[in-house]
Amino acid sequence: MLKICILLFLSSFSLCSFSSESAAQPQNKMFPNIIEGKIIGNLYDSVLNKTQNEEWAKLLQEAFKDDFISTKGLKVEATFSFETVEPSENNSNDNSDDISFADPKSDTIVYARLVVGQALVEKELSLNHATNSQSLLTKIPKAQEREFISPVKSERISSQFKLTRRHPVKRRRIQPHNGVDFSAKSKTPVYPAMDGVVVAMGRARAKGKFILIEHSNGMKSTYDHLRKFQKGLHVGDYVEVSEQIGEVGRTGYATGTHLHFGLIDSDGFYVNPILYLKDYQVDSDNNEEFSEESDEASEII
Repeated sequence: MLKICILLFLSSFSLCSFSSESAAQPQNKMFPNIIEGKIIGNLYDSVLNKTQNEEWAKLLQEAFKDDFISTKGLKVEATFSFETVEPSENNSNDNSDDISFADPKSDTIVYARLVVGQALVEKELSLNHATNSQSLLTKIPKAQEREFISPVKSERISSQFKLTRRHPVKRRRIQPHNGVDFSAKSKTPVYPAMDGVVVAMGRARAKGKFILIEHSNGMKSTYDHLRKFQKGLHVGDYVEVSEQIGEVGRTGYATGTHLHFGLIDSDGFYVNPILYLKDYQVDSDNNEEFSEESDEASEII
């Protein structure tokens, strides 16, 4: 009799534990599947060879058509990464995501990124309400992340951030343009894009005279091809946006006078600075809304 009571007690305890664990598990959730690979040649073929999924290859090729063409002539490594989710049959009751899937039976790419050298471009799934269609568009930082302001008074950008671009000085070289070039006259004052600490300054072969500033949000900003540094500026100095740090010039590899401005995220990747400038309006459908002039007027790092 005692053995029977003990067995009944243990069985009841096991059932209660199983029920509690089952209740704790989220229902109808979408779990991401991360796929990564190296780009050899064009993006379409690289994704197709990795996944054998022509639909994914077409989607990524279309999403990054303005950012990347081919690894031909590229001297640095290029990689892709994307996340897919397989929505459950009951996905309409799942409040964990606002995305409405066109085909609940197939995996959907919700996020993708390309890294070329140290340059990063990200895309995310967005719904076009006008056409009721989905597409991968440039990932725009949240409003609170757009804390930077233009480092120089110039309304003209002569060269945009790009994953691949022909070097304006060494024409045979293809590499990322890790920032944007503000066209400005020589001696135009340069200011920090955000308050921060000067962590490096000096002169490099390609950058010419440059300043690197670290900010409280974990990002760093770089100012290249300077004509001169502001007198009295040293590594370790805390500078505010109202304090001049140098002057626009054309030192280093540069065929014209301009300021090369770059942003490095907390993971060490160069990102498109325009997306983080709060004094510029950016649309995810067309984040290059500034006329881009000849690349010969600027330098890449």
